[in-house]
Amino acid sequence: SSRGTVLSWKEAHRNDPGIKGLYMYNALPSGAWGDSTFWHPPNDVTEQSPNIFFVYKREPGCSSDSINPDIHDPNYGIIIQNRYSDLGIIGKDTLVHSIGNSTNTDRYQFLLEFALSVIDPCLPANIESENSNLQRINIYPNPSNDIFNIVFNTNTKKDIDLRVHNVSGELIFSESLKDFNGNFNRSIDLSQYSSAIYILQLNTKDEILNKKLVLEK
Repeated sequence: SSRGTVLSWKEAHRNDPGIKGLYMYNALPSGAWGDSTFWHPPNDVTEQSPNIFFVYKREPGCSSDSINPDIHDPNYGIIIQNRYSDLGIIGKDTLVHSIGNSTNTDRYQFLLEFALSVIDPCLPANIESENSNLQRINIYPNPSNDIFNIVFNTNTKKDIDLRVHNVSGELIFSESLKDFNGNFNRSIDLSQYSSAIYILQLNTKDEILNKKLVLEK
């Protein structure tokens, strides 16, 4: 966040295919814009630049507030967004502002959803580890507009906790299985919730598996 975004900005724009996206809080404060002949952040943006997600505490124009100025102005992020637009980079930039008291929860409330959004789409959504004791995990339909069917099996008795969280970490579903062995098949109804990405978590004493649930209405 803040000065840290200045230090990482150029590194993140060196066209490394391993860099999938940038999530930045209070990005590129006023000090980064002091001498454009020395460095101008938009000049680092190219057509190969990664997805960006900017989060700001205050509203646009806050740096010029005569009573309570703030060096972290969303207008700086908007300049970067305009650069993306000028290059024809569509759908890869997001900016949110005025997020309240900026506790850690506020700052990073969008991080999980952003991270999931930039995962390589070629990776299977429901793949399990070769070393996992939970086998053939399947979630269908996914995306869904209401019901998700969860299927897996295990050939050894174990306690399993199923949990579904929203991207803010709020628990919206849970079920505990004691000494479970065999085939599991359960439907989870998310029809009362809004369209978003949710996380299904399967916990045993040996492992924690996370799966993405995409609710689209």
